Amino acid sequence: DVRIRAILVSYRKRVPVTEGYVEVKDGGRWRQICDENWSQLSSRVVCGMFGFPGERKFNTRVYKICLDRIRHHPAVQTQMMFARRRKHSYWDYSVNCTGNEAHLSNCKMGQSVVQKNSSCVGGMPVVVSCIPGRAFAPSSMTGFKKAFRQEVGPQ
Repeated sequence: DVRIRAILVSYRKRVPVTEGYVEVKDGGRWRQICDENWSQLSSRVVCGMFGFPGERKFNTRVYKICLDRIRHHPAVQTQMMFARRRKHSYWDYSVNCTGNEAHLSNCKMGQSVVQKNSSCVGGMPVVVSCIPGRAFAPSSMTGFKKAFRQEVGPQ
């Protein structure tokens, strides 16, 4: 299983979720993918998996600043930006996509990029921002169409 988990509070209530961490379910737990060796082609594959026509650039600085605050100043309240603080649990491998795969599982698995202390060598979890496209445009009758069923319960 693969999901996009909204991190910034401003994206938490949006349906469909178009921006956030890319997570894979491994051993029954959701794990972030380390951004080491991640490319725009891999982002294109993730967005395509959920029916989005493409990916777009986003403000990486916001994610880096918030992540830095959590790492170095845990007492600083960052809930304004982040929906929930939690320790990152990384998937062990990098992902190498060509951009033409139908699913992330079709991409080549790369080298192990997670250190023994479960930290990401590259620095942070992968973030994608997808373009919703016309299929997800709101209509007066139905509102937004859902790209996937949102999970309920502890995450």
